[in-house]
Amino acid sequence: MRFRTTLLISIAALVLAGRAHARTVYFPCLDGTFDIQGAPLVVPGTDGSDRLQLLNVTTSTAGGCPAVAAKVRAGRLGTRVRAVWQGCGGVLGPHRLQATIDRATCNTMIGTIKSRGVPRRSFVAQREVGGPPPSGSTWDDINQRIFGAHGCAVSTCHGPIKQANLDLRAGTAYANLINVAATMAPGKTRVVPGNSAASFLSQKVHGTQGAGEGNPMPLVGSPLTPLELQVLDAWIDAGAPQVGVVPGVAPLPQADYVPTTPPAPPPGGYQLVLDGPFLLPGAEQEGCLWTSIPWSGTFMISKWEYALNPGTHHFAVYQNRVANPPLDQWLANDFGCFQEANYGSSLSGAPQAPYYVDAYPDGVGRPMTGGAGRYLGLNAHYHNYWDHPIQIKVWINIYPFVGTPQHSAQTLYDLGTTFGINVPPFTQKIQPGHFVNTTSQTMKFFSLSGHMHKRGVRFTAYRSDGTKLYDNYDWAHPLNVLYDPPIELAPGDWFDYECLEDNGINRAVKRDSLGTPIAVTFGVTTDDEMCILPGSYYTD
Repeated sequence: MRFRTTLLISIAALVLAGRAHARTVYFPCLDGTFDIQGAPLVVPGTDGSDRLQLLNVTTSTAGGCPAVAAKVRAGRLGTRVRAVWQGCGGVLGPHRLQATIDRATCNTMIGTIKSRGVPRRSFVAQREVGGPPPSGSTWDDINQRIFGAHGCAVSTCHGPIKQANLDLRAGTAYANLINVAATMAPGKTRVVPGNSAASFLSQKVHGTQGAGEGNPMPLVGSPLTPLELQVLDAWIDAGAPQVGVVPGVAPLPQADYVPTTPPAPPPGGYQLVLDGPFLLPGAEQEGCLWTSIPWSGTFMISKWEYALNPGTHHFAVYQNRVANPPLDQWLANDFGCFQEANYGSSLSGAPQAPYYVDAYPDGVGRPMTGGAGRYLGLNAHYHNYWDHPIQIKVWINIYPFVGTPQHSAQTLYDLGTTFGINVPPFTQKIQPGHFVNTTSQTMKFFSLSGHMHKRGVRFTAYRSDGTKLYDNYDWAHPLNVLYDPPIELAPGDWFDYECLEDNGINRAVKRDSLGTPIAVTFGVTTDDEMCILPGSYYTD
């Protein structure tokens, strides 16, 4: 039997409530299914048959107790869940459940349930990890070895937030692909059974999509191998069956898990290590660890080097905006370090790759001051695709600039009109931004990007003369456009930029805790919106 509750409180609401009362903001654990250890809580059944299903959307359920609205509060000790059923499963109610999900791992729930006329029962529940056991079908092979191993189903891509309205998680991917219209390519279909050439999914992974139809996929990490492309196309051409093995298609091998070899510390520089938690098979987690800048005074940086254990989806480094962030502890669910840093304004970072170098252009160094009150936030997002635990672990080498740089890198983080965002339900709206060089020096930009959240469809930037600089259609993995030679912005010149935001046309409409469609406004969570122009430049 399944024993389910429905969570109708968003992370955004918790963030704003925390700020309004000027207290530390804690974030709830991710959704999931928790297996009750031992006897069922309410309905008759066998040991181990009860489950608590925690979701952020209203769902129907068969058997056991129906879905109800729960009270959810994230605190210092974990995520507290409160729910009441008036009666179900043939057992007289009300049934009152109180439970806490541990904050450290978000995997263990401990709680009690009290029913009328029945003594209080205590229980322990463990989060289900991984998907259903493989059936040996070609489709399961594609779902696990391609979508899973390439990070397509993590939360910031085609996972819970459903980028481009596409959910590729196990159990939902098939229905979201077969004969479904492509959101980013009007007139095209994601998977046309029997015709891989006409399938938008095949075009995206081959990189043959048309202009204005987004970037090739996967956007971060390694592209599909020739064997993976061959298996995917053969499956589509065979009719895209959900069960069975396509004749002549060999199973895809699962990549071995090989922990990354630690790099040597950089000569004259500094090495930081994010020694994070272990993840169970199938688990996904993002978090942040704050540490003191390992030098005092000013240090000139020439490049950042990263070595990362397998399983990473992204990694970023931030500077603190609050005076005293929690130090040297893993803060689970601190997405983008945005409790303590300016969300989206990272100093550097790495995509889904075991090794990455982020170097400044020749002659350019980045001055950074250490000392009291100055910290670095190490933000990692990992997913365990293997059948054994893995560790979130990243080595960060910070290299010195040898000699004296010709130029000192500076950061642009233009907020424009982002605080005025207001997109009514079931509408699209363009949010404009305008950055003017108000200094007396020419700003020479060697990189520009664009920051939006999940309802951002397109970010476009223009020069003062109206020339388009670039479009970005992927809010989760924004382009970092490099310019050599740099773009010069003279005093009085400007960049115009705009974000096309969608609240219920092609992206999911935003809803309040009762499920009522509401406007999308500025906010720090991905369920809110931003329209910000980041960039790097020098003036000397």
